[in-house]
Amino acid sequence: MSYDKFFIGGEWVEPAGDEVEDITNPATEEVVARIPAATVKDAERALLAARQAFDEGPWPHLSAARRADGVRRLAAAFDSRIEAMTQAYTAESGAPIGASRAMHERVAGYWTRAADLATYFSFEELRGWPNGDGRARRILAPAGVGVGIQPFNGPVSTAAQKAGAALVAGCTMVLKPAIENPTTMMLLAEAVAEANLPPGVLNIVPGRAEVGAYLAGSPLTDKVSFTGSTAAGTAIMQACAPNITRMALELGGKSAALVTEDVDLEAIAAPLMWGAIRSCGQICYATTRVLVARPQYEEMVQRLADAMRQVRIGDPLDPATELGPLISSRQRDRVQAIVDGAVAEGVRLVTGGRRPATQTRGWYFEPTLFAAESNAVSVAQQEIFGPVLTVVPYGGIDEAVALANDSDYGLGGAVFCRDVDRAVAIARRIRSGHVYINTTGAFTGQPFGGFKKSGFDREGGPEGLLSWLEPQMIFS
Repeated sequence: MSYDKFFIGGEWVEPAGDEVEDITNPATEEVVARIPAATVKDAERALLAARQAFDEGPWPHLSAARRADGVRRLAAAFDSRIEAMTQAYTAESGAPIGASRAMHERVAGYWTRAADLATYFSFEELRGWPNGDGRARRILAPAGVGVGIQPFNGPVSTAAQKAGAALVAGCTMVLKPAIENPTTMMLLAEAVAEANLPPGVLNIVPGRAEVGAYLAGSPLTDKVSFTGSTAAGTAIMQACAPNITRMALELGGKSAALVTEDVDLEAIAAPLMWGAIRSCGQICYATTRVLVARPQYEEMVQRLADAMRQVRIGDPLDPATELGPLISSRQRDRVQAIVDGAVAEGVRLVTGGRRPATQTRGWYFEPTLFAAESNAVSVAQQEIFGPVLTVVPYGGIDEAVALANDSDYGLGGAVFCRDVDRAVAIARRIRSGHVYINTTGAFTGQPFGGFKKSGFDREGGPEGLLSWLEPQMIFS
């Protein structure tokens, strides 16, 4: 599946340059698609279209209900393309077909959930004040032209999280998907065209880092929503700074799963493992540290290792496959270097740590388990973005909480405990944007985002809509 145009201003337009990007299948190392190589001129054209749609078009002035109707049309157009997106995402990302299908089947709900907010969210409120006729109107006005810069993991889901709320709020938007796997986003562009939104309301231009830097730094941009690494988020902040451009950053994580001493370790081994290695570990909220009471430490390590050795690695198109490859050879090399560095540091490698012997091509990496005596080692502190899990022992709950918080990040986390009330009390002490009790994952229907170097602001729920609105007071 290949494209030769970008979706800008409500139509498919020729790129400014003539270079192309080859999109490679991570499982076969074969080129599976080609798209134009976006330039700054393409990004500028998209921003100008979004700017015109906001400054001169009807979209910001429509009622929230009418904007929500447009988002629902987009959800319906998306829904008809789920199978095509599933196949495209597996081909360009290496995600197992079952996981890819499940992910895309959820996304239409992200759009409709954003549209549903318009039915109960208060965009205007009347307050009192002591002067004039005593009326002060608080209006929540759209923030303006938004830019959504997306990661390679789940491009259409992050697009829905960003653009769904932005559009309902009355903003217009440019989406810049990652260059590694843009074809699902081009299918989304087809859905946008079918939904018949006003021209320029939603524009899609895949591109490399320089395109994202231009979009973030342009004075035409009113707000940037970025999902990606903390290092890239720092660069986005620097690009936004000269224009005081608003931003929302959803960045890295090194989330901990805290296991209390009363838990059945056999029952939780597989869920803990998948919390770390799902999507080959390429998830920001992955729980890649397990904190366990010292008397149970070796048993936990052994059960996790046994679970990892049973994971089925193989062809992403095979329904039996549970774990596919990493996104690129560069990422696999990075994961290998981190693993080798941890071994050189003296951390005990329990299982994994290399390319699977059964895979002679593709960017595969074995599920990998480290048993660390200290939370200070690199694999317990660094976001790896690979299928690597580290187990760390603790002496008591106070120490466990301190270890959970001993991280530059604060995105996700979990507490496994028989007593739910006790688990909630422990979770309240963890400095993290979301903490799950007796499970792992991320529910984006509620505010999603993190503390510390995991970023700021939120996506999902009413807070996600509020992120795209600016309070304005009118006194009379």
